[in-house]
Amino acid sequence: MEKRMLWLGIVVVVVGLFSSGALATTMGPPVAGLEAGKFGVGIDYSNNDWTLDMDGDVTASGELVLGGVVVDTGEESESFKDEVDFDSDMIFANLGYGVTDKVEVFARLGMADLGAEGFDSSQKFAWGLGAKATFYEEAELKLGALVQMTWGTADDDITESLFDEFDVVMPTDIDWYELKLAVGPSYKLAEGFSIYGGPFYHMISGDIDADASGEIDLGAVGIVNYTASMSADLEEASNFGGYIGAQADLAENLPLYVEYQFTGDANVFGAGLVYKF
Repeated sequence: MEKRMLWLGIVVVVVGLFSSGALATTMGPPVAGLEAGKFGVGIDYSNNDWTLDMDGDVTASGELVLGGVVVDTGEESESFKDEVDFDSDMIFANLGYGVTDKVEVFARLGMADLGAEGFDSSQKFAWGLGAKATFYEEAELKLGALVQMTWGTADDDITESLFDEFDVVMPTDIDWYELKLAVGPSYKLAEGFSIYGGPFYHMISGDIDADASGEIDLGAVGIVNYTASMSADLEEASNFGGYIGAQADLAENLPLYVEYQFTGDANVFGAGLVYKF
């Protein structure tokens, strides 16, 4: 037990030194971990920072009203492309089921926040589904694959400058989902302790929608009535990466795992705990 905890402590220190957070959910070992007919309940956490490409349009129209008479109107439309750094903390409760000794399915319910420059959403409901399969096993080595999807939402108010003069607050909603596919080994180094990892494919897609309308009182100059909207698509800047992790049994049927994930534009630290029964 002492040797196993020493191995786990070393891995935690190494992961902590090299991870800066990323947007990607925790994956765990890429092999089935539940026997046929067995259940697993647990919790996992990930700290996320990732760079996304944003491609969208902003449109606005307004009219200057003086003494109840429209004296001037204006419209503007602008397209934009940018790279935006997002960060998120996610926590999920998991329920897994062993379909066979080599196939496991799971569902996750939890919360996720989302932040970027000028945008800061509180924790919102998020959920996911996934499966793991072991397709080769020999002695201490297992090879397998996993697939998981996660869906979430975020909202906050952003400030946009209209007609290069007026700053207006626009309620903004983001809907996003994430797909992860991974393959790789899990190798048992000692009783109750194993390491795992491998390459993975990572896709994030999201939609941003913001709308606002109102009036701006300019005093003697008049009143500006305006409407504005923004829409944009979000997607990851890089799709392929790798990950490495370690799993140790804290007690019988109670494994703890920690892992580090990376792509060209993301670094992720994640951890989870599962009780099997």
